[in-house]
Amino acid sequence: MLTGWWWGLIVAPVVGYGFAWTAHAGIEGNQPETFGHPFWSLASDFRMLGLWLAGRLAPHIARAEAER
Repeated sequence: MLTGWWWGLIVAPVVGYGFAWTAHAGIEGNQPETFGHPFWSLASDFRMLGLWLAGRLAPHIARAEAER
């Protein structure tokens, strides 16, 4: 937006979620929660970004892998 590329605000989420939706359908064979709970999905994305930026994401990933 600061660079005058305002339409990137529309393109970026479509591209980002497009890769995730394709991976869910093609690789994992399931439906992403974005369709059923879009606001929770967005909030979770921002939480995960915050944990990653703070260097605190690894324990959450390890716990999710252990629960499989």
